[in-house]
Amino acid sequence: MSWNSGFQLRVIGGSERDRVIPLLSKEIILGRAANARVPTKEGQVFFTDPTVSRTHCTLRWDHRRKCYLLTHLSRTNSTKVDDERVTQAPLTLGTKVQMGHVLLVVESSAGTRLPESEPAELASQGGWDIPLDPVLPSQESAPDFEPDPTFAFEILPPPIAPPPELPTMPAPSDRPLENGVERRPSQLPANIPPIPRVTPPKPPPPPRRRSVPLTTPSEAPLEGARPSRAGWRMQVLEGPDKGAVMPLNAAEMLLGRSMGLADPRFGHAVLIGDSSLPYEQALLRWEEEQGSYVIEVNAQGLPVTIHRATGQDLSLDPGDTMMLQIGDRVAVGKSVLELEQVKRRG
Repeated sequence: MSWNSGFQLRVIGGSERDRVIPLLSKEIILGRAANARVPTKEGQVFFTDPTVSRTHCTLRWDHRRKCYLLTHLSRTNSTKVDDERVTQAPLTLGTKVQMGHVLLVVESSAGTRLPESEPAELASQGGWDIPLDPVLPSQESAPDFEPDPTFAFEILPPPIAPPPELPTMPAPSDRPLENGVERRPSQLPANIPPIPRVTPPKPPPPPRRRSVPLTTPSEAPLEGARPSRAGWRMQVLEGPDKGAVMPLNAAEMLLGRSMGLADPRFGHAVLIGDSSLPYEQALLRWEEEQGSYVIEVNAQGLPVTIHRATGQDLSLDPGDTMMLQIGDRVAVGKSVLELEQVKRRG
């Protein structure tokens, strides 16, 4: 018998309204598919709304709390739980989750649907104390009922709203009038100096991300040379996908963990089957002037170590960037990938 959490998601806002999604896995990925015909498997839930990221968030079962724990993954679109942006949040009965224009509500998979106006605090107290299905008395035990023809309801007239209050006119004053307007003495003495204008201090500039030196002057591209991305690729030297070669055929490519054969990011990312990596570990971006790729480590990713061919080791923390060179070995998680460029003959 397959595992069942007892929860389900119902779409209450967006293009797929009233869609019901049973939660039958302990780890579920919520994201966007290129089209509705993309096959899904257990542990994956895809939407077609363009405001949902390809890998938007994950749901992991918490055995202690007996509920799912939502973890936000997208770098471009936010995830809201009960109208608040979150990176992690538990999901209980009645909790509302918003990804782009898609709005979901957590329900019990036993058939009970929470009304949208029901407060989520009832579900966070450890469950419901009432049965899911109302128990109705059988017709055999129910007494016969015959209406009394002499009984009548008393219909009361609707309540009459009180009339609105009329504005009160000010009392007449003995002060002289000037051009039809009452002349009032100033409430402040004339010798009070004006209040000085206080200029608020400027906010401090945002912190700059640490950037490792890119190249030395001797390693810079020649003047007049036009760099090209042709032949750039990454080869897995260590890890579960050892020996795999992945071409870098786009100006921006994602580096992260694969979601399986049905991963919609194939062809646009460097995906490896390393379970120790997050689904979005880093971003590889082509720099035309430098003629190489820049690696940007995700703020929620793992630390990265770059092994240079010269024997130098460079450490990158989450949020750091660095320009890559041919022959650099990128060590992250359990995998090591080497940046290569295969030049075309002729």
